[in-house]
Formats: sequence, structure tokens, C-alpha cells
Amino acid sequence: MQSEKVKMIQEFQEKFNEKFGYFPVVVAARKKESAYIMSLDELESYFEPFLPKRFNKTLSIKDRGRYRELVDLRFIFGYLARAMGYPLVTIGEYTEKHHSSIIHHIEAFKNMMETSDSFRYLYIKVFNHIKEKYIPYDELSAMAYFNKVWNESQPGVLPRLFNEQDQA
Repeated sequence: MQSEKVKMIQEFQEKFNEKFGYFPVVVAARKKESAYIMSLDELESYFEPFLPKRFNKTLSIKDRGRYRELVDLRFIFGYLARAMGYPLVTIGEYTEKHHSSIIHHIEAFKNMMETSDSFRYLYIKVFNHIKEKYIPYDELSAMAYFNKVWNESQPGVLPRLFNEQDQA
């Protein structure tokens, strides 16, 4: 099968070259192949310290509850999973939601980041927790430099936010 594909591509390129005077680039892949940074199970495990408890039971990202704490974590999970390159359908299947719900989660994440200080603070806490647990120690020094540069370029946003949340 593979040799037939290669033969067809070569024939096409030769005919194209005869007609137009140059060889085209032919992409023969059907599906984007990618290696994800981490699995969705692993990503969900990083959310465990932040998941709310109800009736002595820790809720899951997959639970259907509409508690604000859980909903906010779902928004963050959907955004991070999509940022890692997972397709909407895959994220939806994992969280037992329709892919259109994941689109809503990502849009809501963007809106909440713009309008809610408490949501931004939660996102920063989750992101820093993932960074601390996932990134090997030798890479943390490089990340510390990156954070320093980033924080200096955003002087008014994060220091005010951290000071307000730490005092509360």
C-alpha cells in the first residue's frame, strides 16, 4: 500500500513538472500526528489539590455539578488541554461532554481571565502547581528567569493580584 502511494505521488509530480515546470510538494498525511506534552489523565491529576469536596467526597473534573469552584476548574482544564493540542472531540470524550461544551469552556476561560481577579489567581495557582510538579528541577531555573522577565513586563497586573489574594 505504501509503495503504491509513493508511486502515485511520483507520477503526479512528474506530470505536474511537465505541465508547469516545477515539482510540487505533496503532503500525503491524512491525520496530524502529534506527541502531547502529557496525557489528559495526568493533566487531571494535577487538578486534584484544587477540586472541591462535597459530602466528604472529592469531586472530579468529569462530575456534572455546577459548583462555581468546579466550573472554573473545568474551564481551566479545557483551555490547558486545548493549548496542549488535544482536539475538541477528544477533550469532550474525556470529560464526558459534547465538543461544543469544550468550545464554551475555552471561550468562558478567556472571558473570565479578562474580567475576574479571583479566576486569574486560581489559574495562576493551578498553572504554577503543574509547572512545579511536571517540570524537572534543572528546568525550573530557566522557567524562573522566564517568569522574572514576564513579570517585569507586566508590572501592574500580577503583583497587585498576588498581594490582594495573599492578604485575604
